[in-house]
Amino acid sequence: MGLVADEVKREGDSPSLPPSTSPLPGFSPDSYADNRKHELVEISMKTIALLKRNQQLQKRLTALQQETRAFVRSALKEGTPAPRSDTPTTPRSIRFSVE
Repeated sequence: MGLVADEVKREGDSPSLPPSTSPLPGFSPDSYADNRKHELVEISMKTIALLKRNQQLQKRLTALQQETRAFVRSALKEGTPAPRSDTPTTPRSIRFSVE
């Protein structure tokens, strides 16, 4: 048969640690389970909120991608755009006077 360990304190055992079969101090098994359930509900709620935010961002990204494609198609159809009238086609020379 298997090895059976005696539940006798041995030299080097820590007297301050509770045995592994005892519940944590201040926590009953029920309160520990309730706390874990509460944490699980919080994580689930945060996950749902993140999924909704991700869907919103994905819709915005898709719209921007479509807008970019339409812009590129339009630019390619028109060819090279003519220079705008409000921007100079040749650089202006700047003169400095030294006095």
